[in-house]
Amino acid sequence: MGVKLLLRSRNGATPTGAGVLLAEKARDVLRDVQALSELVRDGATQTTGDIALAVPLGLPPSVLMSLYAALSGFYPDVKWRVRCVDDPAGALTGDFQAAICFAQHAPVGPWTAKRLLRIDQCLLASRKYLKEHGTPSTPEELTTHRLIVWEQPGRSSLELPLSDGSKLAIAPCLRLNDVFLVRQAAARGMGIAFAPDVPLPVELLLGDEHLVRVLEDRVGLRGGAWLLASHEIWQVTQVRTALEQLVRLMVGIGGLASR
Repeated sequence: MGVKLLLRSRNGATPTGAGVLLAEKARDVLRDVQALSELVRDGATQTTGDIALAVPLGLPPSVLMSLYAALSGFYPDVKWRVRCVDDPAGALTGDFQAAICFAQHAPVGPWTAKRLLRIDQCLLASRKYLKEHGTPSTPEELTTHRLIVWEQPGRSSLELPLSDGSKLAIAPCLRLNDVFLVRQAAARGMGIAFAPDVPLPVELLLGDEHLVRVLEDRVGLRGGAWLLASHEIWQVTQVRTALEQLVRLMVGIGGLASR
């Protein structure tokens, strides 16, 4: 180092100011070197494994296939088992290790939660329906319209959440547990739907790209799509790497949609 690091005496040696500084900084350097070594070893290890993933019933098929195609390109040796279910978070208590779900806030449970996209639940209708039946100007006017709702686990399908925190009682003409079918019904002019409005690029939408929001400032919920992974699976570096890539892909899809 070119400077004195120790002061020697009959009682031994004590560090100089430079010696103390070297010892403190050297510990940080050694920790960084160790972390870098582990990172390089992990990167050199081929990502393999089996991942059982639960997803919401009603994700557009084009989205699922696009995600799988991208993930298999990154990690060809990872085997995925994907199941569409009513309650993806609930599936984590069974034989699934990870799940994608829609929720207003990060679901609390024995898992690690990562936000994928911002997703609002709101009223959606086709321009054709609104032209034929009129656009409601107040929540109360919704009672004169045909309403289609998504039956979400843990939430009543006979009420609509209002922006002031209150609820509006409704009598839907159609209730479905499949988000895709709810949006398709609205796109066909069958009524006004209350469902997640997923920010997707137009090329990934199948016939419902012309839906418009209704009473956006009066009815709805702010929320998101979340990736949930069991604590045990999140500790497996190779599997965690694949799941983190899934997060990046989903966030990227949201970014493309907002351009």
